Amino acid sequence: MKNSKLIYLLSSLNKSEFRKFGQFLKKTFFKKDKSVIKLYEVLDRRYPDFKESLLEKERIAKIIFGKNTMAEQKKLTYTMSYFTKALNDYILWEQIQKQTYERDFLYLEAYKERGLDKFFYKKAEEIQEKLDRQPRRDAEYYQLCYQLNTKIFDYKGMLSFKDKADSFKEMIERFDLYLLSTKLTQYFVALNINAFVEESEKIPIAFDNEILAIAKQDPYNKKSLLKIYYLLVEQLQDDSRMNYENYFELKELVLEHIHIFGKEDLGEIFINLLNYTIKMYGQGEDSFFRERFEICKYAIENKIFFFNEKIPYIIFYNTIQAGCELGEFEWVDIFFNKYKNDIEDKAKEKIELLSLAYINMCQKNYGKALDFLKKIKYSSYYDHLLAKPLRIRIYFEQDEDVLLYDLLELFAHYIRRHPKIVDFSKEQMNNFIRFTKIIYQNKYSYKYSKQELIELLSEHKNTGHKIWLRRMIEEGKY
Repeated sequence: MKNSKLIYLLSSLNKSEFRKFGQFLKKTFFKKDKSVIKLYEVLDRRYPDFKESLLEKERIAKIIFGKNTMAEQKKLTYTMSYFTKALNDYILWEQIQKQTYERDFLYLEAYKERGLDKFFYKKAEEIQEKLDRQPRRDAEYYQLCYQLNTKIFDYKGMLSFKDKADSFKEMIERFDLYLLSTKLTQYFVALNINAFVEESEKIPIAFDNEILAIAKQDPYNKKSLLKIYYLLVEQLQDDSRMNYENYFELKELVLEHIHIFGKEDLGEIFINLLNYTIKMYGQGEDSFFRERFEICKYAIENKIFFFNEKIPYIIFYNTIQAGCELGEFEWVDIFFNKYKNDIEDKAKEKIELLSLAYINMCQKNYGKALDFLKKIKYSSYYDHLLAKPLRIRIYFEQDEDVLLYDLLELFAHYIRRHPKIVDFSKEQMNNFIRFTKIIYQNKYSYKYSKQELIELLSEHKNTGHKIWLRRMIEEGKY
């Protein structure tokens, strides 16, 4: 019984659902088969830890029927079958309760079958009013509107030709909005995924240029959802579209119409805005470092960067890093203590240590920072890309010449040899290593003036820890 479908299904119920299922059974089987209710009572005493030793069929049969013979074993098989069917029905019922529009559409089907014109149109009107009241205006909204129009158009009770023509026109308009919003959303998701995977893993996208052209025209470009997704797709398709004006146009539109998106879609959009700021900063737009911090701050404080109730570890760390480099230590301290338990589980301990190391390093508590770094258990190349630069910075600021040069050489070798580090990250870290050496050596050689170093650094846009490197130049005595 332990490995039966019945137990697997029961195990999927939370405590509240388990209790409601018991009530559901009592209403359904009270006058039919009380053995089903007895089986529930037996399992209730074992929920949620269904131990195999307590679920032997012989034991269960004796508890329910008072004895354990072949006849009772057969009865138990039937009882389990009825129980499982009822459990499936309950799970379906629970799901229908959550899908309010699906339930509403089922009412329309029921009224249509019975020819109940008055009730059909009243319910259709209620559904439309409910759709109009909800703030969301995403692809799902347009799908539901189109679905409703289809059901109204197909209903045989509609006799007026004019009503039929008006309904058809509205149905086509809503289908166009549903098609455009779905296509643009799918393009956006696919392009977003492709931005983070190797060439061999990219999703092949067959862009329909006609769809994109239509989305750009009146009246569709007046729809906030379509305009936002069009801008997102446009800049993901073509990096040259990424500039100061386009970013702030996009950001302003998103913030103004934030209510029209579902939580998951909003998370994806803000991830894109964050990546936008990172790329713009990498292209030499220094003001976008502050913008990166503000996006993280806003999205976390408004629960946008919570996925499955957790903050992705790299977003948490990015926020700590940006806040520290901008000197927002009071906010960073509050942020760390408030949200550290919300870091996704797979990297929680590691990111806590990295964050504490970063905070202490930026506050010149070098000993504490190194202690936190020592406790990190490295499990991927990405851990090294995050942690090694912190050690390098500490050795630099403490004038630990030997330790600094040894680590720079080891890190350069690691980056050169590791097959999984993408070219963008390699360039970023190699530039960081190069400029760390140049700036440190210049403390003694005076080869470059401060202005020359700043100009040289500005020319190499994709450089890791650029704000720190610039600060080291400005603090140097040349």
